[in-house]
Amino acid sequence: MDNQPSDNRWAIYENGNLHIPCIKVMGPFDDELHFEADMQYQPLSEPMTFQVTGANPK
Repeated sequence: MDNQPSDNRWAIYENGNLHIPCIKVMGPFDDELHFEADMQYQPLSEPMTFQVTGANPK
């Protein structure tokens, strides 16, 4: 069994933007909700922080 994620499952950081293609969240009724999210690096933050700029259900 190959434990490597497929190429479309990698989070990508480029030019201060972070794209996370797969996020699993447990919903209020113990159901699994799946999202993808985009975030932007907040310059000079300590510790390093990101702000969510978008999230979409998958």
